[in-house]
Amino acid sequence: MNSSLREVLDSFCNRQSHTETVLNTSTDGRKLFLHGNCIAMHTDPSGWDPAIRISAWGWPTATTAKRLTQLLRVMGANSARVSRVKKNKLAPWSQKKNAKLVLKDGWGETMNLPYVMRCDHILDMIHMDD
Repeated sequence: MNSSLREVLDSFCNRQSHTETVLNTSTDGRKLFLHGNCIAMHTDPSGWDPAIRISAWGWPTATTAKRLTQLLRVMGANSARVSRVKKNKLAPWSQKKNAKLVLKDGWGETMNLPYVMRCDHILDMIHMDD
């Protein structure tokens, strides 16, 4: 991950706006955007609840999965990742409706997106890496 993208993701995690768009990724401090689509957002604007909602926003692409996984790394959840999977094993990847994104934590749990990551789940994923 390049350092400029890391700055954008850090800004999102710290609820700070970042004026520069890097690799089509930007943040206003509350939401993280990829190609102008919100892929992650803080669910509590006051900051008391650190839960984050992650979503493919209708674009279950490899790029969206990569960016969400990079966000998880910045948050410290190194064993968690977002993966792209086929809904129908026989249909081609090129069909947008045939793909979906899933969050896999380090214990082998799989959650469909959109998914709200609560504080305790984020901390569990971080501590699992220790």
